[in-house]
Amino acid sequence: MLKLLVPTDGSDNALRAVRHVVDLARRGVAVEAALLNVQRPVMSGEVGQVAPIEIAEDKRALAAGSAVAKARALLEAEKIPVTVHEAIGSAAEEIARTAGELRCDGIVMGHRGLGMLRSLVMGSVSEHVLRLAKVPVTLVK
Repeated sequence: MLKLLVPTDGSDNALRAVRHVVDLARRGVAVEAALLNVQRPVMSGEVGQVAPIEIAEDKRALAAGSAVAKARALLEAEKIPVTVHEAIGSAAEEIARTAGELRCDGIVMGHRGLGMLRSLVMGSVSEHVLRLAKVPVTLVK
């Protein structure tokens, strides 16, 4: 069985990657999906007298759950085995690290297509993952 890490942030781009995994399964490829949502660390400006860290962490957990809900539903509807994982930190680094930690055979992720100039200046998460990952990466447009 092919184990694929599918990072998701709840966006349409991420859902296209999930649909790609569903398409593989429909074509007879035995797949299992590990959904990953990466949240940024809680910043000092988000916490204080009025908003303690617990509230910020609860918001982050809620955002993570919401980000994977549609992706998980699509996979479960097709009877594709799925696990859900969360990480905190740099998205590209956490995606590459988690793929290795979970012993995934590959990573399937949406590619936002920032445009040539912006991509040259800033780079993208998908480009960073391509550099860091030790497994094949499929970018879905």
